[in-house]
Amino acid sequence: MFLFLAGALLAVGITNCGVQDECDPAYALLCESVNHDDPNVRIGAIMGLGLAYAGTQKAEVQVSILSVLCVAL
Repeated sequence: MFLFLAGALLAVGITNCGVQDECDPAYALLCESVNHDDPNVRIGAIMGLGLAYAGTQKAEVQVSILSVLCVAL
């Protein structure tokens, strides 16, 4: 069940790659799942955030991703 969710989160990141919008729909959808209990969902959300915001240098995205990575280390 959670593999479908992880794939959907990754798809959101891919489809929003290079899209610039004031309301940041990709961030709104993906940031909630970064701290999910299932590791597959977390990986899908992190990969989706990375793809959607690659090259934008958004501080919110950096904080979301680094908070998970620092806990994992």
